[in-house]
Amino acid sequence: RGVDANDAKTDALAQAGVIGTDYTDSLRLDGHKGKRIGLLNVEPIWPLEPGAKANLDKVIVALENAGATIVRADDGGYLEYPEGSGFQEWVDYEFKKGLNEYLATMSPDFPIKTLSDIIAFNEEHPEALVTGTQFGLMQADAVEIEAESLRMQALIAEHQQLLGPDGIDALLNQYQLDALLDIDTSDHGAQAGYPSSSVPLYRENDNPSRSINVIFTGPKFSESLLIELAYVVEQGTHFRMAPG
Repeated sequence: RGVDANDAKTDALAQAGVIGTDYTDSLRLDGHKGKRIGLLNVEPIWPLEPGAKANLDKVIVALENAGATIVRADDGGYLEYPEGSGFQEWVDYEFKKGLNEYLATMSPDFPIKTLSDIIAFNEEHPEALVTGTQFGLMQADAVEIEAESLRMQALIAEHQQLLGPDGIDALLNQYQLDALLDIDTSDHGAQAGYPSSSVPLYRENDNPSRSINVIFTGPKFSESLLIELAYVVEQGTHFRMAPG
């Protein structure tokens, strides 16, 4: 359970002994004394609305009430992509490669076989298409998977080193942190292959489609802690609004 023969990275989970972990034990409000959480400075990237700022203050209070220490952390450029880094290229590559591999597992009579088929379906049914979606799909479909494989694998490894050991881990070590706290403009954890947890922070009343979450990111195999932190915020704020 939890090991995928088609995904070598799940072997690392087995070796780390986390396969089959019961994370319900992480749904607890105590035990956070001494935990150091680094609050990244999000304002230069995305100025927060007053309501979101007020809610972020309540998140901090909830964590402090649970015994955690909040540390203002400057990422110092650790989590930035260098100019011309090819980030979008490897995102498109992984998207097309992964999607086509998944579609290949479907039953023979399933009409959609590749990303190209999805694009063709969208062109035939424009009324069901979300604005802007088709351009991103076409951009990804333009990637030559076989021809670009070796270059993309090297690019992915470079970026994951940049954002993981040289980014997230370096920042955690610099400030002696257990986890990072950011808002959902951040996808550093996902790009590095590190775990994150997300909790609703704010939703505009006049624009329900625009919502903001807080994101906790930690080192590899820190899922238990990240679930604990998310649970503390969820139970201490109750910001989540039911859809509709």
